[in-house]
Amino acid sequence: MPQDAYLMTRGFLGAIGVSLGVIAGASAMAADLPTKKPAAPAVEPAPVVPSRWQVNITLYGWIGSLAGNAGARQFPTAPFHAGFGALLEHVQGAFSGAAVVRNDTFIAGLDVIWADLGTSLNFPATSALSGAGGNLRLDTALISAFGGLRIPLGSPNLALYGTVGARYFYDQVAISLASPAVGFANTTVSRSWVDPIVGLSAHYSINDKWFVNGEADVGGLHDSATAQVLGAVGYNWSQTIATTVGYRMAYGYDRQAAATGSFRLQEWIYGPFVALKFNF
Repeated sequence: MPQDAYLMTRGFLGAIGVSLGVIAGASAMAADLPTKKPAAPAVEPAPVVPSRWQVNITLYGWIGSLAGNAGARQFPTAPFHAGFGALLEHVQGAFSGAAVVRNDTFIAGLDVIWADLGTSLNFPATSALSGAGGNLRLDTALISAFGGLRIPLGSPNLALYGTVGARYFYDQVAISLASPAVGFANTTVSRSWVDPIVGLSAHYSINDKWFVNGEADVGGLHDSATAQVLGAVGYNWSQTIATTVGYRMAYGYDRQAAATGSFRLQEWIYGPFVALKFNF
């Protein structure tokens, strides 16, 4: 074999040997590498944030009317009625407000109605006072306390709660005659009692500004009864202040006969209202 061909062949074989060595080394290095990518670190679930309590304080301007039946001691039960205009003429004082705390699960609240007013009485034609004029002075207070749980309905905009509670009544009835009558003297009787109540409370958010509120309850015992219904449309001026316009009716009934005298009262307070609401 010529010298040049020999050298060429030897160089070619050497190059092949180097190439094989490089391939073998690379294979050995690849064998030492991991065959799978390392697993991504586990993502921890976000902590559950407890629902925030909201506090609502509402002051009502109630354009209410009063109607019912009242009787005390020897006076027969007689109907009375006073519209808002008449109440303004004879009202001695009035207040209506509520405080409610709630979150996504629970609700609790306190509601107060108080009025001290006067109106006229119309004695029935079948009584001994038929045709006689009379006046009624009524000092009445209704204080309702309740708590409840949210009813799951699946709507994020509607918060509906079932509630239970109690309503305290205080009523003082003073009846006087416009002119004297034989066998009758002006009288004043007061009475307080508590009725259990069950009901519903709802809040529906139309959007960030507009909302609708509704409440209804009913209750009573053997000689007493009560009910209330309220509906309102409101507007959020800010996160803290809102105003509402709506209609409200409250009902109370009680009958007592005792040695010291009887007490008979059935009353409706009803009418439109405007309210200022503070949210915290």
